[in-house]
Amino acid sequence: RRADSTGEGKLGHRDFKECFRLCGVQLSADETYAVFDWLDSANTGFVKYNDVIAALEGVLTPPRRAIVKSLFARMDTRGIGRVPLSVICDSYNAKGHPGHVAGVLSLAECSEDAAYGVITDDNGYVDLESLCRWVALIT
Repeated sequence: RRADSTGEGKLGHRDFKECFRLCGVQLSADETYAVFDWLDSANTGFVKYNDVIAALEGVLTPPRRAIVKSLFARMDTRGIGRVPLSVICDSYNAKGHPGHVAGVLSLAECSEDAAYGVITDDNGYVDLESLCRWVALIT
């Protein structure tokens, strides 16, 4: 979302290219256009941020999901099936963030950037499924 210069949830080609740069992914101009065109199947000149996330999202294997579930249970001290995003952010180690590894973002910027990928409810809480999606995306 850091690359979304308009804040409208969609990326033009320049923002799309910046998104990959911030993640430390180096694509040629042709590769960038090919991926952008694939995601922009309606030829609008924009791709929705959520479509980019869905396309790049990884899959958690059962053992990895079990680890996330165990960590979530530790963070869910009230046993309500939801955890404040602030608790998750405090637990996140940004040293492995692609932007930090590439030397593009500071640790603080990486922590802030990573939190943007987490889907919360209206009160800023995250459920297990949202946490699993986030972990699959960032790892």
